[in-house]
Amino acid sequence: MNIADIYKAAPGSRFLAVCSQKAQEEMVDTLCSAMPDEFREKTLLNTGPIVSMDVAADDHPNRFSDLLGLCGKLVISAGRRSHFEGLLLLNVSGLTASADRMRLKALGEVLALKDGLASKCVTLIYGPEKEREILQCADDLDFDGRLKVISFERSAEPELNELLEKHRLRCGSVRARKRIQSVLQEMAEHDGFSAGKFIRICGNDEGVITAETVSAILDDPYSYVNRIRKAAKLRGDSSARKIGFQSDR
Repeated sequence: MNIADIYKAAPGSRFLAVCSQKAQEEMVDTLCSAMPDEFREKTLLNTGPIVSMDVAADDHPNRFSDLLGLCGKLVISAGRRSHFEGLLLLNVSGLTASADRMRLKALGEVLALKDGLASKCVTLIYGPEKEREILQCADDLDFDGRLKVISFERSAEPELNELLEKHRLRCGSVRARKRIQSVLQEMAEHDGFSAGKFIRICGNDEGVITAETVSAILDDPYSYVNRIRKAAKLRGDSSARKIGFQSDR
């Protein structure tokens, strides 16, 4: 099942995505980019098409404040509808410890309630990585036997033309195009880098990528690209390397 196919799922559907932590940002980015217009239109009376939340454990063994927070968020997100009808993204990596199994069961029960707060939306849960964690998480969350487990595989890096078309952007000059291609080539070796996110950051309000906008991002020491580079350097990743695009200034 393609990750974007969840937009075709029936209201109340629940999925557990098998996805490595390194690919989680790419998965969310892919989902947001692939949202069809009809799904977006369906949620116009909600406060937005997507609700996202990290669900973690509590410092008190008999309390689950994040579940209460999720319920409140779904009520607010319903907007002028009785229920939220969009996409609910839940990161439960903070609940993979064996001590939190009851919290996972409680979350699964709330999500499965007939006519409950999540009964009109599509829910995608992610977080567990190891096989044991995935099996345990699926077992605990599957309150009524309707939870589906799907896999997200990192796709090969798309061509620049495909990225530009997908995000409705264009390069304003040959120089800008070459600079973008150089950065994409370099950053493809870094885990956690999203080409789509980088492309969107580079576009201006008119949807044009210029050499100047790319230069500003590369010169900013804490831009999206440079944060990933710095993190790789701190980890001592052997994949972190420099290329010659700096000479094109």
